[in-house]
Amino acid sequence: MNNRVRRIDMHDLIIVGAGPAGLSAAIYAARAELDYVLIEENFVNGGQIIDTYEIDNYPGVPGISGMDLAQKMADHAEKYTIAEGGAAGGWMHKATPDPTKSYWGQMWCDGAYMGPALLAQLLAVGACEGTSLGWNDVYDQFHASWPYLWDEEKQLPYHVIFTDITTNKNARAIYESGHAYKVQRDNVQCTMDEKPSAIYHSEEYWGRAAGWYMLALVDVLEAYLKGLELSGEWSEGEPLPSAQNFDELREYLTKMADGLVARQDKETGCWYQLLAYDSTKCATQGIDDTGSPKYTNVSEGGTQCNYLESSASCLITAALLKGSRLGLIDHAAAGKRGFEGIVRTFVRGEEGNYRILGSCQSAGLSHDRNGSAAYYLIGKDVPIQDNAEGKVLGSFLMAAVEYERMSGLED
Repeated sequence: MNNRVRRIDMHDLIIVGAGPAGLSAAIYAARAELDYVLIEENFVNGGQIIDTYEIDNYPGVPGISGMDLAQKMADHAEKYTIAEGGAAGGWMHKATPDPTKSYWGQMWCDGAYMGPALLAQLLAVGACEGTSLGWNDVYDQFHASWPYLWDEEKQLPYHVIFTDITTNKNARAIYESGHAYKVQRDNVQCTMDEKPSAIYHSEEYWGRAAGWYMLALVDVLEAYLKGLELSGEWSEGEPLPSAQNFDELREYLTKMADGLVARQDKETGCWYQLLAYDSTKCATQGIDDTGSPKYTNVSEGGTQCNYLESSASCLITAALLKGSRLGLIDHAAAGKRGFEGIVRTFVRGEEGNYRILGSCQSAGLSHDRNGSAAYYLIGKDVPIQDNAEGKVLGSFLMAAVEYERMSGLED
């Protein structure tokens, strides 16, 4: 049972033996957010207690078999992170002690900007000294998610991956609605119940989530360079350094940038709410199933078609401009076209009273939000906002700063 999968064999703690003492140590290590590995020669955790028919003297759990007690201990130790399978080491979008609830076992594109991007900036300036957190924690989030989020055929990222659809009610509901799919590797077919650790992906490619993930890659790579610069190991203007994790994340960024530039609207320079479609993709109230009540912006029988979305356009533009400025990718022209398109398409008003139109209020996947194309267009929490709310305002400012730096207007 490994808490994390590492590219190098360095750990804060190695626990030998997965009996009660070892599993207790693993629980304390997980709660302390230590990077630990638990070594057990047998296939099953639990040590010698697994051979005991009945245990009646363990506090709090009288009359339990050794095998069941061992399983309870192992489940407790593993609840704090995705512990097994290809996404081992990944941070759940929202962790909870109860695997049946919330977003247990799920990794979202959105989360890449919430977690590893922030941690990378703290690591770059030495703010995590004295803790167990390190660069491998950052890299693991992308190594754990990228192989399953990225659709090589469409050259786009899915919104979410699910590592547990057998016990988590949200993931299972999405699967049962027909909008979650087994990630196939090497053309090996596998049923849902064949392997509990099988990984599934959501159906659609949401623009804002893709923008978050790409900007997270840019910010992580920038933070890594900043750390090297502060330590005197690299200086701006020198060739970019080469290291395994840096090179792999840069490859992810390059693929994502190429894929998203290919989806840039030729007329406006902006990006759609649903990246795989143009404006001919529509959903109708009362007809198309979103897994939830429809929002009130579209009346019963009314239709909402796929639309150019401002927050996605701003995030993707910011990532293209910043990544190009840092020399990580070469898409400054697409970024420039994107920002100028954003201003023309979404910005309205006059000095002192501007608005940014066309931002999706929210989107997520749960038992009552099935992740279908219709959900992202007419789901209960996806109304179009025209009031420059925070998600689009922040991303617009980041895109504007990069545009001005590129244009020499920052002064």
